[in-house]
Order: sequence, then structure tokens, then C-alpha cells
Amino acid sequence: MPNHDDFAALFGNTAFPADRTDFFRAHLRPGGRPWSFEGHEYLEVIVADEAVEIAILKAAQLGLSTTAIGRCLHDAGRKGLSAAHFLPDRALMQVFVQDRVDALINADETLARVCIEGKTEGKAAAARARSKSADNTRLKHLGQGSLWYQGLQTKKDAKAITYDSIVLDELDELDPELVPWLDDRLLHSSYKRRFALSQPSVPEFGIHAQFLSGDQKYFLLKCSKCRRWCNLQEDWPDCLALKGQSFTSTTGKRRTIIWDSNRIICKRCGSRISIREASSHEWVAKHPGRDISTYSVSQLYGPHCDADEVARRWHKAQTSRAALEALTISVVGLPHAGDRQPINDEVLANACGDWQSGPPAVLDHVFPAVQRKRPFRLAGIDTGDVLHAVAAEVIPGDLPHELSGSALVFEARIFSGGDQWDDLAAWLLDRGVTFFVIDAAPYTTNAKNLLRVPGLNGAMARFTSADLVVDFEEKQHPRPARVVRCDRTDAIDELADALVAKATRLPSARLDVMTLVKKHCKALVKDVSPTTGRYQYKKHVENHFGLALTYLQLARRVCEMLGLSPREPYGSIESHVAGEELRIGAWE
Repeated sequence: MPNHDDFAALFGNTAFPADRTDFFRAHLRPGGRPWSFEGHEYLEVIVADEAVEIAILKAAQLGLSTTAIGRCLHDAGRKGLSAAHFLPDRALMQVFVQDRVDALINADETLARVCIEGKTEGKAAAARARSKSADNTRLKHLGQGSLWYQGLQTKKDAKAITYDSIVLDELDELDPELVPWLDDRLLHSSYKRRFALSQPSVPEFGIHAQFLSGDQKYFLLKCSKCRRWCNLQEDWPDCLALKGQSFTSTTGKRRTIIWDSNRIICKRCGSRISIREASSHEWVAKHPGRDISTYSVSQLYGPHCDADEVARRWHKAQTSRAALEALTISVVGLPHAGDRQPINDEVLANACGDWQSGPPAVLDHVFPAVQRKRPFRLAGIDTGDVLHAVAAEVIPGDLPHELSGSALVFEARIFSGGDQWDDLAAWLLDRGVTFFVIDAAPYTTNAKNLLRVPGLNGAMARFTSADLVVDFEEKQHPRPARVVRCDRTDAIDELADALVAKATRLPSARLDVMTLVKKHCKALVKDVSPTTGRYQYKKHVENHFGLALTYLQLARRVCEMLGLSPREPYGSIESHVAGEELRIGAWE
């Protein structure tokens, strides 16, 4: 075996073609066969794309992971760059490298000759000869470049090395709190390429959100009969013709057809449509000119699309929500919410009223001020580097109005900067909030200090109990901190139920802040926990106003337990706090 240093000195990076497409054809042999775009014509533009940032929303098994591997090999082998490929966990990474990456490298004589695995201290030949280890799996040197493969589980995984290009594989499964650290590791590079790919999960989340932020390219097929450009994803499910189903063509002389087999069709004329049967095909962007290059790739025109298999899945999906989700995501290549996103656009649209955001007086046009002499106001606060807070007024339930008994959200605010906690306390006092619930983590001390501000009454939330429990912490303190313990999933489910039942109502959807509120609510998405096997809401996602509304709903539940209500006499904040102090004093 030749010495790696000798090879690099002799050949530099010229052992590989400069053009990426030529590199794929010359050196990639997936399954032992030379790379070909035949049947995978949709990949040709993606392989050649030189955009700084690329995001691909994809169905399953379409050759895009191999494309990502090939791009990294070319960046390292030809350009002498450091390329990193991240997957959701280390176990998946090891299998991926050994089954996919090593197979591609070993299938090509030049790639195998120039590749050295693991660290390169000492003689290169010695590094190559070492037995397989984690280092060998994670780190490979290719010519004068390097490849780094990592399961993204901790911040340490994200910050291990610097690199010139990154691949984010199965983006929707990566921890969104760690992804920004990956982008930071590109700062010192002049190349800075970012390639993200994933099957979608729910709308406007993860890869789907990135796809929408870019130019939104779809692969269109031109019908050879009626000349219509078909977007099979947007045509779904009308592009699926089922055996025995009738179809009326809308071109030329109208005629009705009874299909004798399952097929994928042009929904206008009924002709079969596929890459091979189309008269032409091309990628077309909905928003050309945007900086991010994004693609939506479907199995409906993939090389192995079987209309009978699609039809079988379709029939099963009519009675199975899980089958419908799998069909939509893995075959069609579109996001699907189902029960995993209980607060969707329809729920939010129905929950929005027509009042504006701002001081509570904006609700006077809903209920006369005479009925609101002593309004019952609640707030929920999610904590972090910035604070997200919402405030609502609970309307007495015995008033003759369709909104009676509802908690009407009248303000959503973000507090930031060095005085954010003081600003939050002043806001709660100014808005006359009767009771609030605030996230106990990660700033527990700040939360406790807020609870002890004169004139304020509230509780910290800890998701540490299966049942709703109200208790106190630091009971020896002159002002013990009230804490509400509950189950996180149940608490968010209660918010979703309250929005559906209109027990919690939101202000006008036309408000700028409501765009962010709705985005955060839709990010309350469930996944099956690998440890418990039950559905739990995703953590570490941008759902702050959604959680603030969850704490608002908890505040209403706690008030019911404490005997506070929208009707007098519920007592002033001062008298209620004094009563709590008397109760606490009884423990001494």
C-alpha cells in the first residue's frame, strides 16, 4: 500500500475530476455499479448545485444520502477541504459509515488508495493499519482533505472540530438546540457549504420550514399527451388512479374511463406519467432568486415507484392514521401532522378573535367596563435567554355573551436584555395580573425572586408529577415559593383542548406578534419516546409562546384549586398573599 504522504505530495488533489458530476460518474459505485442518472434524473441538478446552502425535503430511498456522501468525498478528495456529516445518534452513524460510506470508498480503487482512517499522527501506514475503532469510523483523510462523521447528541459532538462543509442528515431528528453550533464551526471557512436533507415530519417544522424559506423547487413532468406540466406532489392524491375507479378527462372531447389497473396519471387527461413517459422534465422554482436552494423530492416519480404498491398503501391509509402518515411522508414526500401536531392552522384560526393586542382596555369593546371593574387576569411565562410572556383576562361565565367563561389573551410580549426580569415584574404589575405561572427552569432563582415581588402572586411549574399538585418550596423562607407539579405532555394537551373548545382565545390573527405565536404553537409536536414508548412533545424546539400559553392554562387550573375566580369576591392580590402567609405560618 502506498504511503499517504507520498500520494498527497505526488498527486495533490488532481487525482479526482474538478467537476462534481464527473467525479460521481468516475468514482462512485453504489451497489458496485457505476453511478448513473438514468432513472434518477432528478438528482443531476442537485449533484451539480453549487449554492452555499441547500435543503432537501425528501421521500424515502431516493439516492439522496448517497448524493450527500459523494459531495463530501468530492469536497475532501478534490478540493482538500474538511467535510462533516452529522446524523441523529452515534449508533446510526456507525452503521451508516460501515454500510454506506466504507462501501463507496472501497468500491473505487482511487478512493480506497488515498483514504486513511483515523488520526494521522506518526506514519500514515501505521494509521491505516490500526484495527477498527471509533476514530476510524468518525475520521477519514482523503487526499489532503478530511471527512468527519458524527452522531449529534451533545454540544461536544457539535464543537469537536472546524470544517468547510457540513451535511445535516435527517434534520428533523437532529436536536435543534445543537444545530446552530454546527453552523458556528463554518465561520472560519471561505467555502461554507451547508447541505441539509430529511424526510419531513409536520408542516412548517424542521426540513419543511427550511424548504419554505428557500426557492422551493419541484420536479415537474410534461405530459406527452396534453402537454401539461405535472407537479405530482401538488396533484396528490388526484394523480393516483385506482383500479375500477372512473375518471373523466377534461381535455378535448370529454370521456369517462374505468381504470383496469392502478397507475400514476396526469390529472388533466389521465395519461400515465413518469420520468420515462414524460416528454420532458425539469426543476422549477416557485420563488426563484432566493438565497437558499431548496428541493422537494418524491417517490411518485422515483425509479422504483410501483403504482400497485402506492395503491395498496392508499387503501390501508383509509383506516389507519399511522399508514396515512407513512404514505404521505415516505412516498409522497410531504409533511403530515395528524395527532402529532394538535395545534394546527385550523385550530389557531378558530381560536383567534378580533380584538387587538395591548393594554387590557382593548377588551372594553368586547365587554363593557362596568362588567370589568375587577378583572381576573392570568399570565404564563416561558423562560430562557429571553422571556416569552402572555396575559389573558378570564370573562365571568354567567354573562350573556358567546365569549363568557373564556380566557381572552390580550398581550404577548418578549423581554430581553439585562433588565428583562425587572421589566417582566413591572409588566405583570402594570397589567394587574391576578395570578401567573412561570417555568421553573433553567432560571429557578430568578423565578423565585419574581414570585416574591410585592403585589405579585404566582407559581413555578415543574414537570415532575403525573398528577397536578400545588405545593411550596423553601418552606422556611418568609415567602415560600409556590410550585405546581404536573406532567408536561398532559399540560400541553390541556392547552390544545382549551384552544379547540375556545376556552382560551387568542387576539386578532392580523397582529404581527401572532405570526410568531402561531409558529411556536405549531412547533408543539409529539414524537414517540424511545424510553417510554409513549407520545411526548419534542423538547429543544422553538415553541416558547406555545409553552407560555401552556403555563397560562396551568394558571387557570391552579386558580380553580385555590378558589380564585372571575367573579367577586375573590379578594385582592394583597389579601390573598396575606392569607397564604397566615397558612404558611401555621406550619411553623
